[in-house]
Amino acid sequence: MKNISSKFSDFPVILCFLITFFVMIPIVLSYPYDDMDNLFFLLFGLVFVIFFWLTEFRTKAHKVRLQSDVFEVRKYFGLGKLNKYQISELKGYYITKQTGGAGKYEYIFIVNESKRLIGVSAFYHRNYEQLKKKIEDELLYLGEKKFGFTEEYSEMFK
Repeated sequence: MKNISSKFSDFPVILCFLITFFVMIPIVLSYPYDDMDNLFFLLFGLVFVIFFWLTEFRTKAHKVRLQSDVFEVRKYFGLGKLNKYQISELKGYYITKQTGGAGKYEYIFIVNESKRLIGVSAFYHRNYEQLKKKIEDELLYLGEKKFGFTEEYSEMFK
């Protein structure tokens, strides 16, 4: 089967960067942080942005290239380090469905043992169905997992 590269949808890219931008601008504009209100706002904003980047972008917003024997991934919307995984070394994939303000979206997570290595989603990727077909053809289906915030938070520290 031919090689397939992921293509990001415009909406999540714009939305994620706007959220980051609009959280950071008030923090910068409120400098100097003389009173406790400004300090609280600064800390809350920084924690929010760090949490957002460590969870959402690191675990789900992946630039993926699926080849015949290797899957390549760059996290953080393709800005992260390139990782390559031999298909023969991967355990399989599972599907989860997550509901948010923009609707209900399906996510595929490719795993090796108990660690999620690659995330592909209908929210972030406009060619999700093509990517899903390639994954289904190449890897073992491990079932559907129910989405849970506890598991998502634990992924931040793996």
